[in-house]
Amino acid sequence: MERTTMTSDAVTVQIDEAVAVVRIDDGKVNALTLDMIGAIQGALESASAGADAVVLTGRPGCLTAGLDRSVMLGADRSVVSGNLRRVTDLYRQMMDLPVPLVVACPGHAVAAGALFLLVADARVGARVPSRIGFNEVQIGLPLFPLAVAAARARLAPRDFVPATIGATLYDSAGALEAGYLDEVVEPDALLDVATERAAALGGLDRRSYLRTRRLVVAPILDEVERATSRRRDQAPTPG
Repeated sequence: MERTTMTSDAVTVQIDEAVAVVRIDDGKVNALTLDMIGAIQGALESASAGADAVVLTGRPGCLTAGLDRSVMLGADRSVVSGNLRRVTDLYRQMMDLPVPLVVACPGHAVAAGALFLLVADARVGARVPSRIGFNEVQIGLPLFPLAVAAARARLAPRDFVPATIGATLYDSAGALEAGYLDEVVEPDALLDVATERAAALGGLDRRSYLRTRRLVVAPILDEVERATSRRRDQAPTPG
């Protein structure tokens, strides 16, 4: 039986048989604020408790344009650090979800949105005009360690440097070739295909799936821990 709930005005959860669909739609570009992040976290928790697999998607033409910089990056350093920890918590939840996670990308997925693709178990994109990738260096921001580690693990080696240091943005075909997406389909088939992929993954032995996924993401988390430790060691001593 299908049921739909809302965790905020912009985030809904629809559970139909074995697959739950979490949809982000703020009517604009799905910019991530703390409230949006909290709503997505609540939606993923609810969805994974009620289904065998989860599909995360956005609104027509856009998964998310990334962080709302005026809100998330516009305060003092300690506030910004706290905000980025909340973002990292969301990605870690996605990598540790107790069921398979498929991202259905309906268009643009920039910066923090591109990382949604790199931490998902499977990624299906719509064949529409789009920009996908990390633009942080282009706008004067360094990539944070999780983005670099996930890019190193999931992107094609030849695209790793252009995608990170070079701030290259890709269309859907380029994103497929680079490794942000696993397949590209017509937009009207996007959700159906993503749901089929999620159902197939959800039908696998759950215990083996989760244990194997932990082994797959472990190098990403280890790289993040090493980078974070180096940053702590290099920080100036107060006084």
